[in-house]
Amino acid sequence: MADVFAKCRLPEYQPAKDLGIYPYYHAVEERAGDGEVVVGDRLVHACLIDAVRLGGARLRRYRHNDLEHLERLLGACDPDAGRMIVTEGMFSTSGSVCDLPGIAKLARAYGARVVLDSAHDVGLLGTAGRGAAEAYGLEEAVDVQTVTFSKALGTIGGAACGRRPGG
Repeated sequence: MADVFAKCRLPEYQPAKDLGIYPYYHAVEERAGDGEVVVGDRLVHACLIDAVRLGGARLRRYRHNDLEHLERLLGACDPDAGRMIVTEGMFSTSGSVCDLPGIAKLARAYGARVVLDSAHDVGLLGTAGRGAAEAYGLEEAVDVQTVTFSKALGTIGGAACGRRPGG
């Protein structure tokens, strides 16, 4: 398991505790504090929303895979506030895949960080099974990639791969 993530193009791999939701708290709560605006796809899992709230960030939700709505919300953010986009690689409720190329483009334009939950796409998408970011060739555009091993991989634990907060 560690081999899959050790080869991620993200700078760090951090195995998480055996709780499936821990990677989300690690990836979002520790990085999204007071004043930060987190813009999340309407269909992201509830644990991601909980992590945002626990971190004290302001949450805005965009219509599922609607990049025009996402752009409007990013544009309406206080220019001094940090911005984070939270999405899933493959959505558990619909089976649809996020428009990561469009999200990455908007993230660059608005100076937003990208958190990608790969709980349902790791092991399925990408030539090495690293998920949607690998499948799109956009691993470098993702600041943090999270995965719980209890979904597509059928075991316990999880991981958060990416840049440390403030890094």
